Parts: sequence; structure tokens; C-alpha cells
Amino acid sequence: MKKSVLIICLTCFFSVTSSFCTVFASESSDLRLIEPAMDMDVVVMQGKQSKTVDAELNSTFDFGIIPVLLIGNGVFSASISKTNTTGELVYIYFYGSAIPRSDLSVAVSPVLVKVKSMVSDGWGFGFVVHGILLSPEDPPYEYKVKLDF
Repeated sequence: MKKSVLIICLTCFFSVTSSFCTVFASESSDLRLIEPAMDMDVVVMQGKQSKTVDAELNSTFDFGIIPVLLIGNGVFSASISKTNTTGELVYIYFYGSAIPRSDLSVAVSPVLVKVKSMVSDGWGFGFVVHGILLSPEDPPYEYKVKLDF
């Protein structure tokens, strides 16, 4: 539990820091850059399925949440695919009723960032949180989140 809270706090800290640097370093005084927004998709999956979610974030403050209901047994994995830019610090985090309960991956694009968990109780529920911590480029940020079970 402490590890999850620490990870969420660090994610928020880096997002806030990056957004403030973007706003104050730019010539524009557009305060929409620091207004956080959330991209949300809901996914229900059975065994041996794949789904892809397109994500578009308008600032580094923004993040995406995908509540996932998993029906069956198997290995669940979620990955971010960002190949159209370089130098962005992207993250993906999973928390749910699977084993391990949480998993975090952070990397610099272009990259494939992946988290995995095992479902063995016949069903599982969790949240996939994804976003961009730092970026040298202007928004919007576009990438794909692929879910496999």
C-alpha cells in the first residue's frame, strides 16, 4: 500500500513540475495548459482477447484511466506504444485484484512500456493509469495503449 501511494505521489509531482515549467517557459499565458484533464475508457475482456485504446492528452498534467474487468484466468498485460516522438518520459501503472497487485513502468520514448499481472481466481478488476511525465514537445500527446488478456 505504501509503495502505491509513493508512486502516485511521485507521478503527480512530476506532472505538476513539468506543467508549470511548460507554462512559465512559454510566451503564451494560456492557463489551460495547467488545467488537468482525465481521459477515461472502460474495458471488459475475456481470455485470449486484445484491445487497443487511443489516448490523446492535452498537457503533461493530463492522465488516462482505464478500468478493466477481466473474466477468466490468464496473464493480463498493458503497454504504451509511443514511436512518433523522442525524449518523452511516459508511464503506465496497473493496480488491481491480480498478482502482483500493482506494477509500474516508466521509460523514455520511442519505446514500448509494459506492465503485467496474473489473474487466477476466474475474474479480476483493476485500473490502468497512463500518461506523460515530461516532454520537450508541445501538446497534444498521442499514443496507443494495448491491453492483452
